[in-house]
Amino acid sequence: MPLRIVRAGATATLWDRCLNDFLGSLGDHSGPSPHSARLWVAHRTQRDATLAAAAAGGLPGWFDPPVHFLSELGRLFGIEARPIGILTGRLLVARLAR
Repeated sequence: MPLRIVRAGATATLWDRCLNDFLGSLGDHSGPSPHSARLWVAHRTQRDATLAAAAAGGLPGWFDPPVHFLSELGRLFGIEARPIGILTGRLLVARLAR
């Protein structure tokens, strides 16, 4: 699964671009899996906004939404190691992005 990095000058613009790219990559696939894209979010308000945007865009409800919380990453990828700190996580993401 490719990693797509989205950059923007403002938070609202970043979220809109990210959401539009994600929903656009789903097409009209309403689930259940497999989905062509997955979105990881930090808060349930982001998940709810994603589901509302999908409904507004004509996507019917999902039985297996391809939206996950960042806290689920370890379980999704079978990582059993101790959680890393915020700074270490940011350095790791920056290294992977480069």
